[in-house]
Amino acid sequence: MVKGKIHVVRYKRKRLGKTNYRKRLKLLLSGKDRLVVRFSTNNVTAQIVSYSPKGDLVKLGVKSSSLSKHGWTFGSKNIPAAYLTGLLLANQAKGKNYSGELVLDTGFTTLQKQGRLFAVLRGVIDGGLPVRVGDESIFPKAEVFSGEKIAAYATKLKGESEEKYSKQFSKYISNGVDPTKMPETFSKVKETLLA
Repeated sequence: MVKGKIHVVRYKRKRLGKTNYRKRLKLLLSGKDRLVVRFSTNNVTAQIVSYSPKGDLVKLGVKSSSLSKHGWTFGSKNIPAAYLTGLLLANQAKGKNYSGELVLDTGFTTLQKQGRLFAVLRGVIDGGLPVRVGDESIFPKAEVFSGEKIAAYATKLKGESEEKYSKQFSKYISNGVDPTKMPETFSKVKETLLA
């Protein structure tokens, strides 16, 4: 005979920290496709996912590393790259005649106002996909997602100390890229994706 509390085993994906089932249920009850945004060490991934009883179906998906095909020579995990990834997803959705309102699925990501997650969302909205947003203050400012802030910081750091500049932007320098030119490259890539 069992004495004391009965031990209930939680779902495996909940135990592993992969699925928040309460949040997932609310998203699924909306009946809309989900805009799933996930971050790895080097990339931003954005997908349009729909529910299926046999398992979720990924309708479209892009990674920020694929921005290099469109002329983006800078890092693939910063805020400008996140914005362009959202724009690239919206561009592909238009190309495949996708229409429908999306709901943002953040998973276990900690929400940070004006962070990369909301830069992706801004890119998706600017690309023409409908996503309902309550408060516009969550989005990064235009000078942040266009790379102007990074370029201004690089210019300032270069003027103060060449050593600090070369240490801070060593990856860009080793790839032969000038961080002060980020806004121009951003504009060109954005025009390419919107065309």
